[in-house]
Amino acid sequence: MPSPISNQSSLNLNALHQNSAQSVQSGTSQANSGTAISARPKPGNGMARVNGQMVPMTSLNESGFTSAFPTRNSAAIAQRSRIGINPQRAQQLLSQHEQLSTEARMAMEHIVGSELNNFPQAKQHVDQLSQQHYHSVPTQYKNNISEALEDYQGSHGDNFLMNVAAMGFPDINTYLKMRDPMFNDENEVNEFMTSFGHHYSAFTGIDDEEEELDEIKSRVDERLKEPTQQLTRYLHNAPRLQGGLPLIKGVTGGDNPVTTQVDGNKTLESVLEGKALNFNGFLSTSSKYESALDFSGKMPSSALGQPQYIVDLTKNDEKNEILRRHAMRDLHQGNMETGSLLFLFKASNAAGISVNATQHAANPGGGEHRLSGEDEILMAPGHFFVPEQIVRNKDGVALIGSLHYGR
Repeated sequence: MPSPISNQSSLNLNALHQNSAQSVQSGTSQANSGTAISARPKPGNGMARVNGQMVPMTSLNESGFTSAFPTRNSAAIAQRSRIGINPQRAQQLLSQHEQLSTEARMAMEHIVGSELNNFPQAKQHVDQLSQQHYHSVPTQYKNNISEALEDYQGSHGDNFLMNVAAMGFPDINTYLKMRDPMFNDENEVNEFMTSFGHHYSAFTGIDDEEEELDEIKSRVDERLKEPTQQLTRYLHNAPRLQGGLPLIKGVTGGDNPVTTQVDGNKTLESVLEGKALNFNGFLSTSSKYESALDFSGKMPSSALGQPQYIVDLTKNDEKNEILRRHAMRDLHQGNMETGSLLFLFKASNAAGISVNATQHAANPGGGEHRLSGEDEILMAPGHFFVPEQIVRNKDGVALIGSLHYGR
């Protein structure tokens, strides 16, 4: 794995949290050390290094691919949450439905208008950087990078398995045993991987299912480990994306254990607390709003539903604290729809490439039909998201903030 880097000074990690659990090793880092599995935290939990500082991570999904960690802003919000607020003032603000909805609608319109494809010069610059990076790679590695990207974008679950490898796990058995001790039973592993295979249509029917299951179970260590390492290094060394470059990502919040889904409630709760989100594996983003919306499980005709209000975490005022507490209360009471999440990332010192531009550089005569309609910007493992605004909608939540590379 690439070495951490420490050139991003805007994180302002909360020093109060940095000395906790000093003896705990990171579940987000290399998993093939000599530490006994029983003594290690689940994937996505434990201590991890962000910009050279050790921070405590809490996993936000079964997979462990996404975690939350405290920052100075989360400490400030925790302090603010203890300040009393006049109930009549809160009721008066929350009754201003039309004004709050208008503010939220403007924020959603900003997200729609912020897709990278709406900024041709910026998009062209990203494409050029991506192609220049590909051409800078020694010839003997070019095919490896192209094939690794094809593996990651494939439809049979290799993206999930490559994230397992990107977190340092040597094989799927080691990973699953750290997720849950029940996977010490090989029958449980087989059941999980059978569900995985059916979910991603990985069973071809060419061989009997038992043989194909063995192939799927061995895919991390026998086929995907080296491509994952090569792709991780390639993205780590990519030219940095700067200047708040807009990237959009959609996710569903169901936390299906065989997918990269997040737990929508845990994710939103962490953001409402002002915590940053860490992407322990590869981070897929899109240049297209509609593609991101599709990944959130929604259609353009309805999107996330009626905008309701916006919480600005960057402001230390009564209005936003009232709205933040209101959102947290609704979340805890089950009155918040978190099954669809939409992110607007403002990339600064981010390490990623345009997949389409890279594949075009690899095969300039391949034709447009070979390129992904998603128009993906793929980021290296180890990026973190600092939330700034939360837009509550009737049928989902949008999150706006900055994206940085933490290694």
